[in-house]
Amino acid sequence: MKKIVCLFSLILGLQLQAKAADIEFTRSAIDHEDLIQYNFEPGEFAEFERIFEDSLLSFFQSYKRAQEIRIIQTFDSELNPFYSFSAKPILTDSIRHALQKKLMKIDPIYSRYIPCSFSYTLSLNGGYLKRDATFLPQLEPPLQTRQNSYAIADFKDSYSLLIEWIETGAMPVLVEIMQDKNGQILGENTVSNSSSSALKNAAIKLIKMPDFDSFYHDKLDKLTNDPQLLVAIKAMRLAALGHFDHAQLLTAMIYQFESRNSLLRYLLDELAWRISFYSRHEGMILSAVEFEEDKEKKRELID
Repeated sequence: MKKIVCLFSLILGLQLQAKAADIEFTRSAIDHEDLIQYNFEPGEFAEFERIFEDSLLSFFQSYKRAQEIRIIQTFDSELNPFYSFSAKPILTDSIRHALQKKLMKIDPIYSRYIPCSFSYTLSLNGGYLKRDATFLPQLEPPLQTRQNSYAIADFKDSYSLLIEWIETGAMPVLVEIMQDKNGQILGENTVSNSSSSALKNAAIKLIKMPDFDSFYHDKLDKLTNDPQLLVAIKAMRLAALGHFDHAQLLTAMIYQFESRNSLLRYLLDELAWRISFYSRHEGMILSAVEFEEDKEKKRELID
């Protein structure tokens, strides 16, 4: 009887190794690892991943074939966790469908704010020996999938997607980070708990705050640790209000001081490419207005 040995280090340790019919796992965050503590309730993600691992071990326990499999696992705020599979040699449809069905039976959890993805690599029975073989089918990176939604959007929708991401995703995360580091930032009654709805309301309040500059300078004077966090909140607010040039100027300043691997830097990178897609749409329309001679059509473009 084969022994099953499973070692999984969550959040800080990115590798898991287990044996059941000679199975080896490797897990890594495709998006930022620190999103786990903000996207999920305490212990929720760890419990889900434990069940997820057990399901994989159970499914492949009696698997005899030498195989390497990649699984992209994605969490969303509205959709059940979903999975993409790639392998060498390629998995048969029956195995892929059966694995998908088993994983979809796990009670779902949802990302509170921002979609995030993880990559699993499974090596079964020593792995596939033909090292020059490629994983099939080729999987689209989650970042590319997100960017595609902006690429195919029209001008109005690209703006709406950007603003929604700031208001319901990035800004609430920044508010929660600030709360963790410096306590309440909008008064005692504004963020009385860390529920996602309360933090989203706090984010909207910050964006719409008429006297934000006074609030900003008051907090900046009192902030002794991580002042760039407050600057990032200001940059996100400006972007949410459509002041993209000013937001990008502040972002460039933060980049001079912020660690490349920080969650703050990740959020600003995500903001940057979203603004880039919007600006591309805007540039195309401005060019069309410039070269359109028909006054009526020009007015329609401007509208």
